Amino acid sequence: MGRLIVISKDNNKLITDLGAYWPITLILNLRKILERTFLKCATDITNSLSQCQHEFSIEKFTHTVLESILGVARDSTSKYVQAIFLDIFGAFDNAWWPKRGRCPPNLYKMLNNYFADRKVRMYIRNRLSWKRCTMSYPQGFVLRLSLWIVL
Repeated sequence: MGRLIVISKDNNKLITDLGAYWPITLILNLRKILERTFLKCATDITNSLSQCQHEFSIEKFTHTVLESILGVARDSTSKYVQAIFLDIFGAFDNAWWPKRGRCPPNLYKMLNNYFADRKVRMYIRNRLSWKRCTMSYPQGFVLRLSLWIVL
């Protein structure tokens, strides 16, 4: 269960355009504790991370990837440096999920239960509304990277 907050991306878009908003789901701290417990149990999954991995990794943030990129640019002997950035829309929602991948059966079963019957709540015109959540993951979701590795 989480609380949904919607933030407008751009005032120039139509209010009916769903792409004009950032949906942010705030989750309970107890869920984060459960996710961290899962990570401790799944060390074989999390140990396969590349040292170059910044997104979704522990103790690496936006500024660490920027420092890394700037370091490569400064060390370059070329006059110009080029970079390509990708943002794949809906990547997590549209990824193919094999039945178990490299996830141990007991942890797989726990994840199935964790993702079942998820709901978000939000206020619409000062009225509390509940919606079943069928896609994506909540903001601050600790397991994001590990689930990508399992894919």
